[in-house]
Amino acid sequence: MNIVSWLNAHKKIVAIAISLVASLSIMAFALSQTGTLKAWADNQEGNVWYTNNSEEALEEDMKEVYRYLSHAYNDGIGMHMISELLDPLTFASGGTTDGKQARIIDRLDLNITDNNKNLFEPEWNNFYATILKCNKVITESYSIEDPEIAAKYEYEAKTIRSLCYLNLMKLFGPIPMLRDDLDGTQFYQYEEICSVMQEKRNPEETIKMLIEDLEKARGILPPQKISAHNNHRASSRCIAEALLAHLYMYAWSQSYLDNSALDHVVKYTDSVIASGDYEILPDYASLWASACARNNVEQGGGRTLDSLLDGYLTGDKDRETIFSITFNDKELNPESCKWYQNMGLRNMSYRGTGEGQGMLNVSPIFVKEFQSDSSDARYATSIIEAEKSHMTEDEKWPIAILDWHECTEFFPGKYTPLCLADGTPANYSQDYKIFRYADIFIMKAFCLAAKGDIQGAFYTLEKLRARAGLSPISVGTIEELYSFIQKETAFEANSYWYYIFFCKVNGWPHSEYIIKYSKDVKVMEAGTPDVNLEAYKPENINNKSFLQIPQDTMLLLGVDWQYWQNPGWVESED
Repeated sequence: MNIVSWLNAHKKIVAIAISLVASLSIMAFALSQTGTLKAWADNQEGNVWYTNNSEEALEEDMKEVYRYLSHAYNDGIGMHMISELLDPLTFASGGTTDGKQARIIDRLDLNITDNNKNLFEPEWNNFYATILKCNKVITESYSIEDPEIAAKYEYEAKTIRSLCYLNLMKLFGPIPMLRDDLDGTQFYQYEEICSVMQEKRNPEETIKMLIEDLEKARGILPPQKISAHNNHRASSRCIAEALLAHLYMYAWSQSYLDNSALDHVVKYTDSVIASGDYEILPDYASLWASACARNNVEQGGGRTLDSLLDGYLTGDKDRETIFSITFNDKELNPESCKWYQNMGLRNMSYRGTGEGQGMLNVSPIFVKEFQSDSSDARYATSIIEAEKSHMTEDEKWPIAILDWHECTEFFPGKYTPLCLADGTPANYSQDYKIFRYADIFIMKAFCLAAKGDIQGAFYTLEKLRARAGLSPISVGTIEELYSFIQKETAFEANSYWYYIFFCKVNGWPHSEYIIKYSKDVKVMEAGTPDVNLEAYKPENINNKSFLQIPQDTMLLLGVDWQYWQNPGWVESED
């Protein structure tokens, strides 16, 4: 029987194959006349599909890798927003008439609303799609005659692939790996992909592969980053080392690796520090464009946006950013930045902060903790107070709050849309920082503390404390150390994963701080003040270590829904 006859006789299998690959984010793949699956880029307007084995081809395909990566952080709810919603410091807000998907993440309670069995499908799909694009670059690099050029692209792609696998593990726990030869350009049959995805998920094997790839990458990638304005490229040794440190921290927090992982974190963070490529900038606010905008307004400036941002994160001035993702580069990602818009004020722009969905509000309990030390220079950058900034006096405020769910009147201040002094919105998408130099000191300090060297941990953070306007401290507790780290990284995606590490060090249940920052909190609901915050249930939080794997993915794979699903995410039959 030839292939065409076979496929015609097995149309059901072919149909499943189409849906299966779509679930892996090869969503725009085209079904050919023979029933096989062809690559996404063949059928997309404006994309160039390089087939020649050249450096030009690798460079263009690496641009595709970063474009896909930006979708993984941007589309759906997005990696940053999910991390923020999981964080104890923020509540899922948004509009009273919006869907309740954000509250599912915030409360880790699937019963808040129905029909959300595929809530995280965009994140699952897009990270796997980026992995396939990385595999394509890796495969093509083997055909390049110049070994240095080949290795440079191979291990830049493997660094991004490692980031994607780590993010999938952070969100979903043990996940299946795709074979290296599955790269999104070949023809696949249903059985071929299904056999890969049905392999037993082994987090230790996944972590072993990522460590091996990143270890080789740090020896092959250039010692220095290209320049600050190109740091969305993962093409330096320090980026691989920062990712290795974070990987070891995460793997230890999940008990995938033993205590020797802590030594590796110290080793790699020390290597980044010794590189001399980065520095702790003296002005904390200068790291975020939105803080620059608010400062300009507070100082009575009426400058244009271009003038306001003059020198912000340009050239080599941002020497604290190790790795960031660019969303507003038209060549890499012409789409708007959805997660960034989610951070804006609901139905209004005001004094440098632009309008958006009002997705997050800050716990007033955390606000009081942050305010307890008036000398802490990080507060004004991190938190926007509606009353203190006179936002509540604006004529738009009474209208805005009528459609604001669980509004505490405190908002995250680092990543928000911009507007000019007169309230005119400015269409400017900020880069998102995966790692900044401060993270290196934080990861080292955390691991020293976990090893019992609390004095060394506090000493490691002295530069950060000095920038914050705080005096040095040599003796303290792990809780005091975490409190400082919590304020340093508040409303950045890494904050939540540092919280998970802290819970591991202290042996605390997952819900400890989440309940702490939500207990007895009063909010404004649709303009009505002093409403009790919707309760957080410890049993829901403690029963869920990871997010819900999309149901459609598992059904299309032909695997058992309840066997594969993470604990706590299978609905009862009632």
